Amino acid sequence: MFYALIPPEYETDRIHLFPSIESAVSRDSDGRPVYEVAVNFDPGQGLVVPIRVDAHAFDPEWTTRAEAHGDGSITAKGRIPRELYFACVCARRWTGADS
Repeated sequence: MFYALIPPEYETDRIHLFPSIESAVSRDSDGRPVYEVAVNFDPGQGLVVPIRVDAHAFDPEWTTRAEAHGDGSITAKGRIPRELYFACVCARRWTGADS
């Protein structure tokens, strides 16, 4: 699972995805929402791939190229299907994981 600071309706052909809510929140000083994106990164292929596939919602063969960054984040080089955006977590309310 990755996290985005940009909702699907404002996506461009490059979207920065973060490996955790914490890392997304730490990059945002405005308290914007953080969106869960149901994708994984395949470093061997350099591809973003869906975690779940709904053949009725989008092409089940969908992938997009991505660039990995040293902090664990990635930049997807193509639009991500809206159906892979799950929920919105308000960054202002995030206090960390329950332990």
